[in-house]
Amino acid sequence: MDLQEFQSKNLAELETIFLEPTETGSDALLSSGLALKIIQDNELYLPNSKGFVEYVEQNLGITYPHAFRCIKAAELLLFLQKHFDVLPQSESAARPLVKLSPANQLKAWGEVVRITAGDKWAPGKDRIQKTIAGLGLDKA
Repeated sequence: MDLQEFQSKNLAELETIFLEPTETGSDALLSSGLALKIIQDNELYLPNSKGFVEYVEQNLGITYPHAFRCIKAAELLLFLQKHFDVLPQSESAARPLVKLSPANQLKAWGEVVRITAGDKWAPGKDRIQKTIAGLGLDKA
């Protein structure tokens, strides 16, 4: 999945992708974040809303900070999917990685994938934060 797949969709289609995801896990996170990114980047919320902040709060029922985190998580997944088959499964799991440089994102996520291989559950935010701290990347 990539950004190009979303470029030709209209506002109603993108809202449906965000509000009624048909995927789960990282696919849902990527789809919903990319839908928000296209709405914001292409200003599809105009002329019915004064701005993106008002649009997401009134039309999607989420706060701007949450919309921003979803977009950043989707951008992270676009980057990581070029290098890994396993991806963060939620916005909260992606959040600690978003704060890192691209090189450190690769290093941290690579270590998370290595140490959680074979685990029954996808790594969550706490496990990822501990891995980042263990690598000393939280100080960078």
